[in-house]
Amino acid sequence: MSGVGDTAVDSADSSAVGQTPTVDVRGTVIVLLGEGERADDFARLTDRLVFDGYRVELFDDVSTDVRAVRAGVERLVRDRALPRPLVLLGSDVGATLAASVAADSVAAVDAVVLTGVLTPASRRGLGLDRRDDRHGRALPTGLSLPAARSVVQPTLVFHGDGDRVTEVADAVAWAAQLPRGSVRLVGQGGHDVLRGSGHRTVTASIVLFLERQRSDDPVLVDAFAARTPRPA
Repeated sequence: MSGVGDTAVDSADSSAVGQTPTVDVRGTVIVLLGEGERADDFARLTDRLVFDGYRVELFDDVSTDVRAVRAGVERLVRDRALPRPLVLLGSDVGATLAASVAADSVAAVDAVVLTGVLTPASRRGLGLDRRDDRHGRALPTGLSLPAARSVVQPTLVFHGDGDRVTEVADAVAWAAQLPRGSVRLVGQGGHDVLRGSGHRTVTASIVLFLERQRSDDPVLVDAFAARTPRPA
């Protein structure tokens, strides 16, 4: 399959990233990018996922046509031929859309990763005075963040502690209500933690999270806790 950026696609269609693994495919990750975000900007993340054996389907800037992209994502999650587990990974507007699809497709989506999620209070282009501006709303018309309790899948949430689009307290207040959620604050992180200075740590955490969805057994075991005591 061709890499992202080689072919123009309709907003309702995803692009396969890199070469789909031919053996030991470990699952499918559907990546939903936010406003102004393009596939090339996230090559380090998607290349790592493909290298580790995951099939990656990606939607550029979902804000251009949220309804069409949602229809495309829903077609993918219903495709039983795609390798499982199937995980939605969203950034910015894409994170909010991922949460919405997960809430409506409980049986089809196995897990969710959200970075820089947008809430109804999210704003873009705010000045230093933090003045509210109706025209600065970050959440597109027609898209709403679902109640956290309706996203019942295992969910990993990342948020930069310096995010100026969605306040940390706002994001954490929502994420804290996820039934199976875990929140990671990224130190010195802005709104885009997948490309910021902490991107390696964030990516590594995502890979470990994906691996945990493949088995009920822990990926890492505390060797000291399991060690048999020496006889006296």
